[in-house]
Amino acid sequence: MKKKYGIVFLVMAFSLGCTNEKKEKPENVTSGPIEVELKDKKIKNQDFFTLTFNAIIEKDDTFTLFYLSENRQQISKQYSISKLIEGGKDYQTLSFKLKEDALPTRLILKFLNQEGSQNIIIDNVKIEYAGKAIDIAKENFFDFFDPNKYISYDNQSFTATAAKTEDLYAPAF
Repeated sequence: MKKKYGIVFLVMAFSLGCTNEKKEKPENVTSGPIEVELKDKKIKNQDFFTLTFNAIIEKDDTFTLFYLSENRQQISKQYSISKLIEGGKDYQTLSFKLKEDALPTRLILKFLNQEGSQNIIIDNVKIEYAGKAIDIAKENFFDFFDPNKYISYDNQSFTATAAKTEDLYAPAF
C-alpha cells in the first residue's frame, strides 16, 4: 500500500514539475541598480556615498576625506580615504567612494603637500547616495564647505589658497 502512495506521489510531483509553459529568459538587463549579497544584506551599487569634485590642483598633494557619523564624532584614519594627486594646470576629477555601510553626517577634506602651500581652483562638487545627487556649482561651494584658518577662499575666482599660519600648515574644508 505504501508503494502505491509513493508511486502516485512521484508521478504527481513529476507531472507538476514538467509543464509545457516556456519560461522566457530575460534579455541582458544592465540598466538600474546591481544588487550584491553581502552577509545576508542586499547592497545596491547606488548605496555607496560618493563625493566627487573637479578642480585644478596646482601642486602634487595628498587629499584625505574624513567622515563622521552620529556614532563617531572624532576623526580617525579608520574612517578616511586618502588620494595622492599629481598637480597640474588642467581640471581633474577627484572622487571618494565610502564603504557601503558609511552614511556620514559630516565630511572633513584635508590636504597637505610638502611645500606648505597650495592653490586649488574649484569647478564643481557632486555628492551622491542611493541614486540621488546634489550638484554644487562653484558659486555655491562656500555655502556647503567651510575653510579652516589655513585656507583663504576667493569667491570671485573660486580659488582656495592654503598657506602656513603661525608656522603651522593643516588646511581643511
